This record gives sequence, C-alpha cells and structure tokens, in this order.
Amino acid sequence: MPAKILIVDDHEVVREGIRTLISRSQPGWEICGEASNGPQALDLAKALKPDLVILDITMPGISGFETVSQLSELGLGCRRLRPDRDS
Repeated sequence: MPAKILIVDDHEVVREGIRTLISRSQPGWEICGEASNGPQALDLAKALKPDLVILDITMPGISGFETVSQLSELGLGCRRLRPDRDS
C-alpha cells in the first residue's frame, strides 16, 4: 500500500521541491495534500488521514512545533520523529 503524504510549508517553492523529490524517488507514494499553515494542516490531516506529514517548523502564526503537538493529539497514528533524537 502506498504511503499517503501531507506536505506542510508556508513557501510554495519548498512544497513544490518536496513534491518533485518524492515523485522522482518514490513514484508509488501519494501526495494526498498540501497546506501552507498549521490550521490548514490540522484540517487536512483530519480529512485525509495521511501516513506521513512533512512539516516546516518555522511557519508564521501557529509554529510547526505547536502544529505537531496538535497533530499528535488527534491520534492519527503518525509517529513523531525528532531529528535531534531519531536520526
């Protein structure tokens, strides 16, 4: 079963770059949605139930850190990775 991915970044060019990298390296994976801020990410995550969320941590308004905390509370089954500890 292909992975469903939600991309969250406030810069369109970054989302486009991530989308391109994923489509070229993992053609079986599905980009199920894109959001430009935390509230959009939460709404899309509830609706789309992605397997993976690629999330910018420095977004205006609700930061990526706050967004990931709220995503965790939704209980979608996504594991939270922290690059400083999980790499």
